[in-house]
Amino acid sequence: KVGIHTGEHVGHKVKSAIDAGLSDVKKAFGKSGLMKGMLNKFGEPELLDDLIDHWTHENHTNERLFVVQRLQYLAQTYRVRVTFFSGDVHVCGFSRFVNPSSPEDHRLMYTIISSAIVNVPPPNGVLTMLHKNINTHKLDEQTQEEMVKNMFEDKSMVLVGRRNWSVVWGNPSGGLDMEMRIEWEQAGKKIAGTRMSIPPLA
Repeated sequence: KVGIHTGEHVGHKVKSAIDAGLSDVKKAFGKSGLMKGMLNKFGEPELLDDLIDHWTHENHTNERLFVVQRLQYLAQTYRVRVTFFSGDVHVCGFSRFVNPSSPEDHRLMYTIISSAIVNVPPPNGVLTMLHKNINTHKLDEQTQEEMVKNMFEDKSMVLVGRRNWSVVWGNPSGGLDMEMRIEWEQAGKKIAGTRMSIPPLA
């Protein structure tokens, strides 16, 4: 979720795209009940509700800043590396907070983005739109948030729309190792899983 700046304008784009795609389906199925799992209780697409819940949505700007700066303070005070494990976005990938002038100081916090293995990934159109809105964002004077690139065999992929699950464990250096397992084949295209090592705070 970190580094994907949906914002209200992108939320509107997502709503329009999803509504357009669902319009004909709604007409076809009418009140048969087959649409029940795709809409929330307000009749909105469930994915839009997920996007508004994301902590990068503008509704959460102030609380996100407070939480991250508080965690930076705790990391510096107690010399611990903070790592986020997030999900419920139906994709997988990696992001981080980082101080460009000191990349491994207490401000470095990775996010492992991994959803429940049963979550169906979003349509390709939504993934394309999310990729177009990925950018580096300045959180404060010493911290920027960004997606981590070149983590998958296909270097153009930053977010992967496949069912996935992840395992995280401690290593002898005091850091973390993780392995992300990804649905191997979909529509004839194969994607291998990936690994990452997160360094301890020296």
